Amino acid sequence: MEMVENLFSYVALEIQGTTEIPYGDQVIDFKPPWPRLSLSEELYRSSGIDIDELHDEESLIKKNRFAGFGRG
Repeated sequence: MEMVENLFSYVALEIQGTTEIPYGDQVIDFKPPWPRLSLSEELYRSSGIDIDELHDEESLIKKNRFAGFGRG
């Protein structure tokens, strides 16, 4: 992960002269270190879906519908 952080930071600095790049109404800062996220924790935080409760495709489909996500 450090290699990717350093690469993106370097490219941003070389092209823009800063690690902060405007994107729409936001500014993305490529300065390392980036936050370290657990995929399962972030999925639960953003959708309420607990991957430990998903045992088959049908349980995933039900959770997706409950969370307001479509299929496919």
